[in-house]
Amino acid sequence: GGQISLARATITNTAGPALVADGLRADSSLFMRDTTITGTADDGAIQLPGAHIGGEVSLARATITNTAGPALRVDRLRTDSDLVMSDTTITGTAKDGAIRLIEAHIGGT
Repeated sequence: GGQISLARATITNTAGPALVADGLRADSSLFMRDTTITGTADDGAIQLPGAHIGGEVSLARATITNTAGPALRVDRLRTDSDLVMSDTTITGTAKDGAIRLIEAHIGGT
């Protein structure tokens, strides 16, 4: 199946979100291990609302920063496996949280 790997990537946007993938569908896993992601958007540096990932979502050892809002906005995310954020640094400046997981469904063990 289709996996997406951004492992060890550096993604920066000084004028908006760093990664926008509304409604993303992946049959396998989404790997963002050891990444550095920086955005300046009021609705998230990483935006994955309504995404469905058939495997694991891994943000292990990532650094995610947003100076204008939440760092990670994954409202309605559905993953059929685990959401891994071990040893991750997440910094946001939103009133409603650095991480938004509203109505998310994590299906892992």
